[in-house]
Amino acid sequence: MKEYQPYTDVMYLMTGYLVSDVDEERYPHFDIFINENILFHTLEEAERKVAELAQDEELKDERACFFVYEVPVGVNCYPAQGQKIRSYTADGELNSESKVSALEDCNGTLELFPGREEAECRFKVGDKVAVFWGDHFSFETIYALPVDSVFVKARLQDESIAFLPDYSDDCYVTVLDGGDYYDYHNHPSVINVLPLMG
Repeated sequence: MKEYQPYTDVMYLMTGYLVSDVDEERYPHFDIFINENILFHTLEEAERKVAELAQDEELKDERACFFVYEVPVGVNCYPAQGQKIRSYTADGELNSESKVSALEDCNGTLELFPGREEAECRFKVGDKVAVFWGDHFSFETIYALPVDSVFVKARLQDESIAFLPDYSDDCYVTVLDGGDYYDYHNHPSVINVLPLMG
């Protein structure tokens, strides 16, 4: 298999989200919307803007989170897609960062996910979290951590299984608060799992 070749001509799209109705009960879910969508030449510029917006006292109670997408110039990208994606809490703290690209390179190759070690996971099994779904957050509980490098290596060596780990494998397993795995579970990307908020 060809090795993934990252794009070098990139820009950084910073997206800020606000809560749709501040007075609405936020449990078990709440709606959000995009308030800022700003393109920057460097990650440092985008992160400075995240820090600035996180300090805006007028929007402090409404702020939900931020994302910064590393977007290759001249490449067709869907919303919420990027070569690297970083999520930030409402107060501007880096929450998590993707380990591999969600985009194919110019040769059509996807980057292989090497696994995420437990020490790299912000959350642990049993933690209550807020899960980002694009237009809303839901409150869920971590049921399982992302697969680690030992799991990935074992699966890649097992010739009886067709397994090519990619960005979609960098996920937690969550259950809706109060439910169990068999009632209702999700596989949210690591970057879409944030601490509980307000």
